[in-house]
Amino acid sequence: MAEYWEFRFKNEGAIWQFEPSDSAFKALEIFKKHHFYKILRLSELFNFLSLKREYS
Repeated sequence: MAEYWEFRFKNEGAIWQFEPSDSAFKALEIFKKHHFYKILRLSELFNFLSLKREYS
């Protein structure tokens, strides 16, 4: 897999944008509208759920 990305970068240069995408701005609007100020990472959610089961 690393060879694939090395090949693409050598041939195309930067593959991803350096500015936020339209979908990132849309997500930000939704988060603000619903007053979401902290977003859990998946690992944090799994840790929370496993602790919850452990102490239930």
